[in-house]
Amino acid sequence: MQNNRKAIIGNDSSNAVVVMVTPYSTGVNFAKEISRKGFQLICLWNNGFAEEMKLHIPLSCSDIRYFAELEEAESLQETAQAVTEAAQGREIVAVV
Repeated sequence: MQNNRKAIIGNDSSNAVVVMVTPYSTGVNFAKEISRKGFQLICLWNNGFAEEMKLHIPLSCSDIRYFAELEEAESLQETAQAVTEAAQGREIVAVV
């Protein structure tokens, strides 16, 4: 299987952003792997996700840093706008 990463984002992943939707449990492990590849991460929490649950991070993932962290808005359009603004001009290459 061919790696199409370069075809999608060119040679520089540092200007690319991956949006992680409620990166809890398995999702936080995905976030760690994506971060290792050099991508910036935006964390998008589902509306109503408990604050104390956001603090449950495995020790192996404790070094993850999000470029931005936000909550789902009232509508899909508002959420998309908030994510676009949080990306600050970087290319959003995936939503996981």
